[in-house]
Amino acid sequence: MRESTEVFARHNLFDLCQQLQVCDLQLIVLDGPGPHLDLHQCRVGELSAVTCTMGFRSRASFALPDGWCMLMYVHAVGSDTSWYQGTTLSEGQLLTLLPGMPNEMVLEPGTIVTHLLIRTELLAPYCGGLSRQHLPAIIATTPEHPIHARYRSLDRSLRQAADAVTTQELKAIARAHAEAVAAASPLDKIIASHARRVRYISFRQAEDFARGHMREEIYIKDLCSAAGISPRTLQNVFFEFAGISPNRYLSALRLSAACCSLSAPDGGRRSISSVAMNCGIWDMSRFSAGYRRAFGELPRDTQNHRRAA
Repeated sequence: MRESTEVFARHNLFDLCQQLQVCDLQLIVLDGPGPHLDLHQCRVGELSAVTCTMGFRSRASFALPDGWCMLMYVHAVGSDTSWYQGTTLSEGQLLTLLPGMPNEMVLEPGTIVTHLLIRTELLAPYCGGLSRQHLPAIIATTPEHPIHARYRSLDRSLRQAADAVTTQELKAIARAHAEAVAAASPLDKIIASHARRVRYISFRQAEDFARGHMREEIYIKDLCSAAGISPRTLQNVFFEFAGISPNRYLSALRLSAACCSLSAPDGGRRSISSVAMNCGIWDMSRFSAGYRRAFGELPRDTQNHRRAA
């Protein structure tokens, strides 16, 4: 059993993008209080490593900087509803994220992941090429595979003595990861069933519509039309992939967008009411109450944190 040593801290939604060294991060707090997580990181030369334990359910979308790959290891999952690109995540999986591709995921509370950010030119020699043919997105490994011990050791180092992590250690883990993925058999490659992929596409179509029309009044019929599915199916796919109803998702989307705006460097100079309205929120009293439930503080508190920073 893993010893629980996590210390959850509240993180700034806007600044998480820089901490994780990803681009265009969109983070939605699906179930609060958030964004609370236990995060440890180090940067050694051009390499970086992050290990984190989720304290809230998050819906994340991000891209990688040009010329960079992300190697991820799943230590534990909070439930079977954590996923990457619609494919369910489980303990011991290796994920290989390539540049130029969108990355979509949901991580449940209690999920623990470690990831490395490495230049593609350093990774390519170990795996015969950087393509989905050579590097499937997710693979499973046997319990005795040495890659588990390497990532667990890195997780401990990042939590206890991140300054002691060396370039050689990170490069060795990256090489072992790439070689394990390149050597994976077809049975090791984790792919969602056809039926789940169809449901995931419907979820993403409805979700994309919601994001693109966030400032407008959105009705269930609009989401159904965007995804080409019935209201009952819409409810089912949102519970399957977001863990909440479509209406709760819309609320979470708008509240998270408002939080990110208030957390931005110029957030302290913005009017709270204008931020809310730009996110499609018109009732200020309900906004404050919903914001507090989601983030454990009022909108003005988020602004004050930014001003103090």
